[in-house]
Amino acid sequence: MHEDAGFFSYDKACKTFVLRQFHVEGYVNQYKLDSISLDGKTLVFITESIEKIPTGWRARETYQLINSYEFEETFELAAPNENFSPYSKAKFKGKNNP
Repeated sequence: MHEDAGFFSYDKACKTFVLRQFHVEGYVNQYKLDSISLDGKTLVFITESIEKIPTGWRARETYQLINSYEFEETFELAAPNENFSPYSKAKFKGKNNP
């Protein structure tokens, strides 16, 4: 089983949102917001740094709002000089989903 904790913040110096993830396996990923869809329902974050992984690897997190109670997370990885490939996808539902 995999567990991680992610924290969003706003970096005033860079004028963008940042996501920091701490994984039980020891990985620490720092992402910078790459894009927001026009409807505001899809956020894409790309890593600035990843601890405990060879240089050149990148990760991308995409969060897509489905409705007020659900969102989908897609995690992708890219080896050095390669394109992103899907690694995992998860759907999250709130406890008060009608």
